[in-house]
Amino acid sequence: MKTVHCTSCGTELRADTSSVELICPSCGKNKIGRCGRCKKLSREYTCECGFVGP
Repeated sequence: MKTVHCTSCGTELRADTSSVELICPSCGKNKIGRCGRCKKLSREYTCECGFVGP
């Protein structure tokens, strides 16, 4: 199984935290990983398609 990391900070995402994995709202293809801390602080992330989100 592939390990998923936060797209913003690179932290490994774990099922027992407030982290999430979602599909890019722009391209609808790439997965975006978000750790609880980066979600809370609204840190930017960049998808492989070039979309930048909070």
